[in-house]
Amino acid sequence: MKLASRRNLYGHSGIRRPAVAALALLILSACSTPAPRAPSAPVALTAQFSNEQPGAPAAPSLDDVWWDGFGDATLARLVSEALSANQDVAMALQRVMQARAGADAQGSRLLPTVGLQAGASRSHSGLPDAVKQGNPDTRALRVGVDVAWEIDLAGGVR
Repeated sequence: MKLASRRNLYGHSGIRRPAVAALALLILSACSTPAPRAPSAPVALTAQFSNEQPGAPAAPSLDDVWWDGFGDATLARLVSEALSANQDVAMALQRVMQARAGADAQGSRLLPTVGLQAGASRSHSGLPDAVKQGNPDTRALRVGVDVAWEIDLAGGVR
């Protein structure tokens, strides 16, 4: 007894068409997104958990010299001496300033570059026109503008 061939009229096996359909469904399902959910309403705190007292003035923000609020001259002098003598803080501050300058320089690479040139020249021989033989006195002014901008499509400049 001869087994029937598993090939269809076009010479392909019967598993190919369902496999292509399954692959197409898999690809199409990757394009779908979940339905957006509305954000939940914010929960109001009861007065029991509130930190704010009704009628109380807002707390003042701390400034850079908060220790002056104590009114102690000795404390202010000691903190001032400690800040001026502490090289670690001074070096850290310099490093922060250096890092900011480097970040600014790095960010400037994303901006366009503009260059201006200007020039002037004058040629005067002082000779009469008959002697100049067709070479008149000249004045030339030149102005140029160069604009260049590297568009960072691949992220190589960043």
